[in-house]
Amino acid sequence: MSSATRSSRADRVFHVFCALCATLPLAFGAWFVLTTLVHALPGLSSPAVRSGLVLTLVQSARTVGFALALALPVGIAAAVHLEHYAARSTFTSLAERSIALLAAVPSVLYGLFGVALLSGSFGVRSTRTMAAFTLAVFLFPVVVVRARAALRTVPPLVRDATLALGADPWRALVHVVLPLAMRTLIAEVLLVLARALGTAAPLLVVDALSPPRKFTIEPLAVLIFHAATDPATPTIAAAAVVVLLGLIVVLHAISHALSTRRSNAWQ
Repeated sequence: MSSATRSSRADRVFHVFCALCATLPLAFGAWFVLTTLVHALPGLSSPAVRSGLVLTLVQSARTVGFALALALPVGIAAAVHLEHYAARSTFTSLAERSIALLAAVPSVLYGLFGVALLSGSFGVRSTRTMAAFTLAVFLFPVVVVRARAALRTVPPLVRDATLALGADPWRALVHVVLPLAMRTLIAEVLLVLARALGTAAPLLVVDALSPPRKFTIEPLAVLIFHAATDPATPTIAAAAVVVLLGLIVVLHAISHALSTRRSNAWQ
């Protein structure tokens, strides 16, 4: 057998292996979705379960909305500073590394931090307030990273041309860079929203450790955990998973459409 033939066979084997590796996650995802749908149908057909899920969605919207109201302005402002104002220095490098480190910290540690700081140091007793603040701190580095990525979609030459025409940096940012980056920025915010809706660990820690009040109505991710660990409510857990998956898929689809339209606009 010639070396060319052996090389061709090895290439085909490797190609089949790579194709299987790419197919397995898709197959597992399809199996997971179909299995969850089958288990969720009894719950989704129950008016009581549907009413409970609506209340849970409202609670999730309140918690996530409050968290985003805190994290988005601060995170976007930090991204603007790092991208357009901060000079390359040791401090800037340290800030960037710190944000990257915060983005990699396990989310459960944010829950411990939120309870220790708000309940222990400031005497906050509202679980909803602690959950929203903890989620905001967790989302802050994610917002910074994604906002910087959105700002980088605007070519530097556009900003430089605006400055060359006599505009000051503030006007160039507000009237040129941010409007051009807005579509991508909205797409990135939708991804942050999807991540916030699916984050359970910090909220579970806050719910477990915050004295004395617990969630009167649980956010969706917390409901999924409690229902899944209760043998009496498997259909409720499956129904909540389907609702959460549907929300995340819709948010990702809208984000992808916005990002694709923006990338095509620059071509």
